[in-house]
Amino acid sequence: MTRFLLLTEAFFSIETPTFSMRTLFLTENVSLSMVQDGLKIRNGESTQIVSPPYIPWGAIVIQNGFGYISFAAMRTLLSLRVSIVMLDYQGNLMGHMAPYNRRFGGLQMRQFQASANPKRRLAIAKSIAIRGYHRRGMHPPFSKMDNLSELVQLESRTADAYWNKWKDRLAERWPEHDFDGRNHPRYRTRIRAVTKVNAVLNYSYALLQTACRTMIYRAGLSPEIGFLHQENSWSKRAGEPLVWDFEELGRGWVDEAVLSWLSKPENRTGFKRLDDWVVRIKPEMTRNLIESVSPRVRSEILWHDARDIVKNL
Repeated sequence: MTRFLLLTEAFFSIETPTFSMRTLFLTENVSLSMVQDGLKIRNGESTQIVSPPYIPWGAIVIQNGFGYISFAAMRTLLSLRVSIVMLDYQGNLMGHMAPYNRRFGGLQMRQFQASANPKRRLAIAKSIAIRGYHRRGMHPPFSKMDNLSELVQLESRTADAYWNKWKDRLAERWPEHDFDGRNHPRYRTRIRAVTKVNAVLNYSYALLQTACRTMIYRAGLSPEIGFLHQENSWSKRAGEPLVWDFEELGRGWVDEAVLSWLSKPENRTGFKRLDDWVVRIKPEMTRNLIESVSPRVRSEILWHDARDIVKNL
């Protein structure tokens, strides 16, 4: 465990190169196909052609789309390591087609064994919590926790303090905001956003999940085996606890991007409240949000995070 924590400290002393994951957003009338000049992308009345191998995106997000993607287009995108993500009309993840990476059963077996070993799981979970909150400018005593339960409780309290601070920063930019925190006694905010701010956060985290899941597959790890988060979580994503672990590593980037986006008054009006009181971001604002948030997701740092976990299994 000491060796792992020392590696964690060393990570922060090295200036890691950053790589932003650009995302292409498409909605409703969509088609992707291969033509003589390259990849043809149609979205409504707009059409563009890009020539492989220079695809400028790391992911293509399709929300509430109808139309088609040809097999040739899918082969080209996956061969160039471009993910294809499908979201429903509320921005919830329906499916994620990640570029294939050769899997080694021995690596996933070591991942399972580390997760099943209380000491090793605790060491890796601590490193995830330390890195994630370090990137958010917070330094709780995670390394002093004696077991996973204590660590999770401290992480929960730290998250509450973090969101209170984030709420104050938001109020400086938007005094009339509707953010009441990420936890609520009457509804589960992470599943049903009934405020504008939480709708923006939820949608932005869906973009982060895309990058996290892609890096997990790229490293040959299994998203079903986590360390900090429990497999029996209430979340509908409980089947992929490692994705949730990785989200902790990148939330700070997304939160800063959302704070910046909401600081602009023109971005506070593109919402619609549904019959069940859930707030939905209108497609035209979703495109703007993705263009603001996706460049802030530092995929190359997530890749180094994944590789560090692999080295310590």
